Amino acid sequence: MTGPTWLVWREHRAWFRVWMACSLALTCYLVYWHVRYHATFAELTGPGPNATTGLPPDLGLTAAAVLLTITPALTAVTFGAPLFEREFTSGTARLVRAQSMSDAAWVRAKLLVPGAMVVACVTPCAAALTWDYQVDFAWQQDSRAIGVFDAIGPAAVAICLAGLFLGAAAGLTWPHGAASKFLAVMLVLAFEAAIFGGMPLVPGTGVVALQSIVTVCCVGVCGALASYCLHLLRRCAW
Repeated sequence: MTGPTWLVWREHRAWFRVWMACSLALTCYLVYWHVRYHATFAELTGPGPNATTGLPPDLGLTAAAVLLTITPALTAVTFGAPLFEREFTSGTARLVRAQSMSDAAWVRAKLLVPGAMVVACVTPCAAALTWDYQVDFAWQQDSRAIGVFDAIGPAAVAICLAGLFLGAAAGLTWPHGAASKFLAVMLVLAFEAAIFGGMPLVPGTGVVALQSIVTVCCVGVCGALASYCLHLLRRCAW
């Protein structure tokens, strides 16, 4: 593990461990849910005289979907906003600038380490929830709804990554503790509103294709925000 990578890991290791534990617990529950109930629910929701219109209410599955829906905002607050804001409030930004490491290398380490953690933690949860929802034959009717689309598939992971980068940009733009976290949450909410507001502009697009479009857009936004963070750092008076 290189110096900048190790430093970012050490600074945020407590949150990293919390996220890994929560990801493991949630993924295990969703896999258990599928193994335990998929045959019964498939019979209830599939074709046939006993079929119903959807899955029976399940508090655990609903809670999992809600958690994945709010994960982008949690990512912005726990990882994104403190990434650079903490350096300014603690004064360590000047120490980092005095080292031989370039601004680009610092930004790269700051964003890629938590970014990799977000992908590693969210991907199994989103995949397991997608697997669970496939049991419901009526689910396709709600596959574009808020709380479903943004909690499944690659879009769930991509939106969380965008939340991380939006939080980082907020922490650099307004490095004032709680204020940067508030700005980060507002940016994430606005970004998600833009996603769901733009979905009607592509009528007739299948969910898989729409997931791919959203994922590509989120990756592009992340790249633009990384450049923005680097630009701000280079303009800082430190």
